[in-house]
Amino acid sequence: MSDISIPGVSSKYNTDKMIDDLMKVERIPMERMENTVSEYKEQKKVWQDLNRRVSGLQRSSKKLYSFENPFNEKVVTSSDEKVLTAVSSREAEFSEYTFEVVQIARGDKFLSNPVSSDYKVPQGDYTFKVGDEEFTLKYKGGRLSDFVKKANDKGEKLIKLSLIKNTSDTQLLVVESKKTGAGNLLRFSGASEDLALDLGLIRPVPVQGGDVKLTSQNIKAWTKGVDSSRMEIKDGTLTLKPGWLKNFWSVYN
Repeated sequence: MSDISIPGVSSKYNTDKMIDDLMKVERIPMERMENTVSEYKEQKKVWQDLNRRVSGLQRSSKKLYSFENPFNEKVVTSSDEKVLTAVSSREAEFSEYTFEVVQIARGDKFLSNPVSSDYKVPQGDYTFKVGDEEFTLKYKGGRLSDFVKKANDKGEKLIKLSLIKNTSDTQLLVVESKKTGAGNLLRFSGASEDLALDLGLIRPVPVQGGDVKLTSQNIKAWTKGVDSSRMEIKDGTLTLKPGWLKNFWSVYN
C-alpha cells in the first residue's frame, strides 16, 4: 500500500530537517562573531589586570628613590616599652640613650570614705576639671551607680569613676584622671566639690592663726636667706610650697 501524504500536515520528503539544517548553516557566521566578542572581552580583562599591576609596580619603584623611601625610616627600640617609648624621624641620627625612670606618670586619683549602698546623689551641675579641660554633668539626682555611669559617659576622655564594694552594705568611690602629668591635676567644681567633700574624696584645709608677741628677746637679726627651693615666682604670682612658712618663722625663734 502506498504512503498517503497530506499537504500542509505531513511531508514525505522530511522538509523540517532540511529547514533546520539550512538554519544552522545560516547561524554559523553569527556564532563565530559571538565567540570572537567573548575572546575580546577576556583579552580586555587580562590587559586591564596587567595595567593595574604595572601601575602598582611603578608607584612602588618611585618610592625607592623619593622622600617616601621606606629604607630611610628610623625605628626606636626600647628595652622596656611599658615604661618608655619614642618615635623617630628620618633626620634622626643613629645613637643610643639611657634613661632612668624615677617614677611612672599617673593620673590624679581620689578614694572616698565608705559610702552606703543606697547613697543618693542630689540634683546639680557637677563640673570636673583636668588641667585646662573640663566638662559639666547636669544631673537630675539618683543612685550613686547611676551617677557614675553618666559621669563616665559624659567625660570619657578626661576622667573615670569606679565603685568598689568593700562590705555587704558599703562601697567606695574612685575618681581618677585619664591624663597624666603635673599639669593635669583633677579638680572638683560646683556640685562636684560638695559631693567630693561629702564622700571624703577631699577635705577642707583648716585655717590656723596665732598671735606673735614681739619682745626684745625674740627679735633677732636676719641670718638666713630665703629658701628658693620652697618658693616659685611665675607670671607675677608667688607660690609658696609646703614647709616654707615653717622655715620662715624659724628665723625669728
